[in-house]
Amino acid sequence: MLQLEYKNSLDKSGTKAGLAQARLDKKSLALQVESNKQDLHYRISSVQEDITRGRSTLKAARDRLVIEKRKLRDGRDRYRQGRINTQQLLLLESDLSQAELKVTQQEIELAQNLAQLRLMERKLWPEDSDRDNK
Repeated sequence: MLQLEYKNSLDKSGTKAGLAQARLDKKSLALQVESNKQDLHYRISSVQEDITRGRSTLKAARDRLVIEKRKLRDGRDRYRQGRINTQQLLLLESDLSQAELKVTQQEIELAQNLAQLRLMERKLWPEDSDRDNK
């Protein structure tokens, strides 16, 4: 006995429905891609602001380091002259160490933000990073 099975996708209305669904899916994906790109743009702007702030913070930390080095040098001179005691000299050395640590922390933070920015830019403009890698 011959048995026929009706397939909805083979008739005209099934094809139209499949095509309409594909168009809706394509539109939905395009909207999602655009939303993701816009979100990435906002995140890039935020990281760029962090980089700008980080550079000025790093400059301030380096300026403080220079000042702390001068203070320690002057403190050592005063120590040799007997005008300050060992505890005061140790405090000056501690201040210098803290200033050095702050500079290092700021350098690391700035490097992280710069790396994050490069990664985000590759996500946003992958064709540019493909050319850079060749």
